Amino acid sequence: MTDTQILTRFAVVTLIVFAAVMAISALLQIAFQYEAGSGLGIVTIIVPAMEAGQTQARRTGQAMPGGRMWRLSLLFGLVGLVLSSALAFGAAAVMGSGALATALADADLGLMAVMTVIILVVYILAARFFLAFGQRLELNRAK
Repeated sequence: MTDTQILTRFAVVTLIVFAAVMAISALLQIAFQYEAGSGLGIVTIIVPAMEAGQTQARRTGQAMPGGRMWRLSLLFGLVGLVLSSALAFGAAAVMGSGALATALADADLGLMAVMTVIILVVYILAARFFLAFGQRLELNRAK
């Protein structure tokens, strides 16, 4: 599989997982008044990265070199950050939340930049770990 094929598949799976996470979160809120919290968002990186690793290993029968996995993990982190930010801001805009505009106007941009970099690093590290984990699972299953 080429990097473009893997990245495209990752983006599609990320959107599907994001929709599932939002639906489950909404159902938990409606049915049990349980707020899932923002930590659930990491699932939108873990599941697609693991699926990408499994798919690549299944199709090629071998593990990727470490450098390629880091490069893909960087791209996965960037795609995950962009998609989650776009979907979150889009959802807030659709709901007509004036609170978002107020919060952004009052926000400390330096702090937001630091938080964005921290989130990106966490996404990259999670993507790298679960990309390799997915590959290992598939290669061990195939033995």
